[in-house]
Amino acid sequence: MKNSFLTVTAAFLALALPRPTQAAWIQYLDGTTVPEAPWIAFQDASGTGSGDTVVVDFLDPATGTMNQAMRVNSGTGANEWYVGAFFTDEVVAGARFRVIDFSETGKENLLSVTTRSKHLAPSPSVTLVDGRFKLWNYVLANSEILDIGPVVKDEFHTVYLYARADGATKLWWDGKLLFDGQAPLVNPFDGYLEWGSGSWQFDAEDTIDFDWVGWGEVGDLPMALTTTPAHGSVFQDHAPGFKFTIASQPTLAPGVAANGVALTVNGVDRTSELAITGDNASRQGSWKELVANRVYHVAIKVTDVAGTVANYTVDFDTFSANNFTFEAEDFNFDGGQFLETIVLSSVAGADNYLDRLGVEDIDHKETTPTDPPTGQHLYRVDSPVGTERTRDELRPNYLAAQVQDPDVADFNVGSVGVDEWLNYTRKFPAGQYRLYGRFAFGTLGESFEAAVGKVANPTSPTQTVTPLGVFKGGPGRGWQTFDYVPLTDAQGQPVSLNLNGTETLRVTLTSGGFNANYYLLVPAPPSPPTLRIARQQDEIAISWDGSGFTLQSTETLGTSWVPVANQTNPFKTRSTARAAYYRLSQ
Repeated sequence: MKNSFLTVTAAFLALALPRPTQAAWIQYLDGTTVPEAPWIAFQDASGTGSGDTVVVDFLDPATGTMNQAMRVNSGTGANEWYVGAFFTDEVVAGARFRVIDFSETGKENLLSVTTRSKHLAPSPSVTLVDGRFKLWNYVLANSEILDIGPVVKDEFHTVYLYARADGATKLWWDGKLLFDGQAPLVNPFDGYLEWGSGSWQFDAEDTIDFDWVGWGEVGDLPMALTTTPAHGSVFQDHAPGFKFTIASQPTLAPGVAANGVALTVNGVDRTSELAITGDNASRQGSWKELVANRVYHVAIKVTDVAGTVANYTVDFDTFSANNFTFEAEDFNFDGGQFLETIVLSSVAGADNYLDRLGVEDIDHKETTPTDPPTGQHLYRVDSPVGTERTRDELRPNYLAAQVQDPDVADFNVGSVGVDEWLNYTRKFPAGQYRLYGRFAFGTLGESFEAAVGKVANPTSPTQTVTPLGVFKGGPGRGWQTFDYVPLTDAQGQPVSLNLNGTETLRVTLTSGGFNANYYLLVPAPPSPPTLRIARQQDEIAISWDGSGFTLQSTETLGTSWVPVANQTNPFKTRSTARAAYYRLSQ
């Protein structure tokens, strides 16, 4: 047995991961003392008791020297420590631990994290389940995400656990990325890190040594991606382009080569257009082709030099803060009245919509005036239309207003039901526009539709509405997870609105349900030009309609497109033996 133990130890030494430094984590325990503030103990003394936490000395197989750990004994109940609440969209937890003893049946949450809850949040956990390690949803009793493997007594494991508010989850286990995917949104509570023998499931008995525990930011992961713009950001400047850094901790991840990054933007492979710099430990990339007034979904696939693949998604927009915007909660009042100039404030005044009352069947139609409940009528407190503080990203105008009035808050219209509508009269700038709504699609996985029309007589009980288009949103991701939805025709093609001066738009829910934060007008792009190619004797003439376009060319499809030098419209070139492809870029 002694020789066998030495063999196992030697094998483990090659995989040993060093203890992180205190400075790298927001909160960190090095195992030398029982946790103190801000760490909070939770104990549930089911049966005979909930166990205790003590510091023990042990011979560390990774170094061959004495070390210290926090030994957690669950008893027959729960004995855990936690820190929070915190209100971040991304959370990283890490720990090195070993199981000293455990019962053959039952569940114990060992390391659990969650982000701030936008109604619901992911709650991944490393959980002991009937003698096996599982990636679990720690607020649910039977909710396996991944089977990790059997529990072996006295065997150390190093785990890094990452969660993002939209459900993106990653699990590193002993230096390997075991899970990279979506965890269910199931947790209604804001961000916590919990470790020990968890408070949600504790019907097993165990004794566990924690060498170290910490929670931190993305940079504490073995391989971390940071981007500009960041995921979830709004109203971003398109001019700098999209940039990212992939940082690999040299003792925890093997690094990323220059050809180890693939980029997809709004469903189109843009890898060939990437500019890649740096080294394997810190790889930088940039893509310069962002344009203004777009919604972007960026997918980055990273393959490290050992062949492990990790996937990342980044959502943001490049809408201008100068685009005309109207708040969903600022619907008409007093029988078709509206405000031309609105000043954000935390108190009701002549220049805002706070506490103003609408007239039923003129300013709004509310079929369920007691839904949402009284506690969610927070912006227009006596209105039957529900309003609540939104957890959407704060826009620049709200951040600026909070400098002078820290109590300024953003609100959304809540729990809109089928056949309910709201009228919005505004003095719109003249032009052709695309209309976007900022919606949270309430029921997880389901969709909604809402019709938009132009109201001819907004002060009358009998109103005439001309259809303009529909919002089609989904699948739902929660009552406080917001996305942009464009106004389209019945076939899903974007429509342009011709607006000029004082007009009234109505939004009517026709199926499903939503929360609405605001509506945004974006200048409609010009009609796409027709690229014409014609032979003129020994020359080829390329021409197009309209202005503001750049003619680009490439000799091989799938490689980079470059602007044509000295281009004119029409552009003339001579035929050659090599193929050439042309396109217009805006």
